[in-house]
Amino acid sequence: LTLTGAQTYSGNTTVSAGALVAGSTLASGGITIDSGATLTYDRAAGDWDQNTANVTFSGSGTLRKTGAGQL
Repeated sequence: LTLTGAQTYSGNTTVSAGALVAGSTLASGGITIDSGATLTYDRAAGDWDQNTANVTFSGSGTLRKTGAGQL
């Protein structure tokens, strides 16, 4: 599943299986990545969103960052 555009929901998210690709922004809240699951955060060059500072990541899955932008 690939998410694009601004994510305006808040609250916790769990990636329990498979792969989730998030582009541009993540909503505030906690993100748990379960074992065997992957979250790819695709950041374009120079792309920064203050909401990212309000996201916490946890779990034993894989967090991958792609793109030239920063987290």
